[in-house]
Amino acid sequence: MHKRSASILPANNMQLAKRSHWSIYPMGVTLHPPANPKRFRVSRTWKNQAYQLYVPIGSNLEKARKIAEELDESLAQRQRAYLLRLQTEGLHVLHEDGRIIGLQRQVRFREGRKPSDSMKIRLVKSEGEKPVFKAFSVDHHGFEKAFQMSVDFIAEFRSVEKGCSLYKRMLQAQTLYANTTQESSVERKKPSEPTDVDALWAMLENEVKAFQERRSVHLIRG
Repeated sequence: MHKRSASILPANNMQLAKRSHWSIYPMGVTLHPPANPKRFRVSRTWKNQAYQLYVPIGSNLEKARKIAEELDESLAQRQRAYLLRLQTEGLHVLHEDGRIIGLQRQVRFREGRKPSDSMKIRLVKSEGEKPVFKAFSVDHHGFEKAFQMSVDFIAEFRSVEKGCSLYKRMLQAQTLYANTTQESSVERKKPSEPTDVDALWAMLENEVKAFQERRSVHLIRG
């Protein structure tokens, strides 16, 4: 797991740490190190990458705990808003050019045989899970039906309700696949295009900066 870390203020030792009720802390907040805690660690994880911030305990355990919990909730709210935006704007389903993520039209040429035309699907539910593959034959069903079946399969996989605006946008991609050649059916991504992971990290960093200004704390990058 990749880690991105930063610390808020230098760490100080603290004798009061053992007096605290550890079980009441939010899931993203832990004492660190466990054996002899000197700080609170706030963690956010996205696609197997851990973003960590450290709040030193200093001489006031409850104040440090409160800051850590406020920071954790602040980051959690921003992360939820980001994920909601992905869902609302369909960024988890559609490419910027309108094509459907995970869907290709492929024509397979084999010597001595008729070319095979089909809609190929490759989807991943979440990071680390095995991809799901599916294909609908254009030769057998015809293009329009094969495309419709592909959209319905992906919509169910992505929990997109039929009839909603996002589902209609998926159907509108039909013209983009109507005359797709073998070469143009391959999904490409520009090397300079930022990933959703990078976008989330940038968002979290902005939230940290805003938080430290509200709390008047100085951020030291680790």
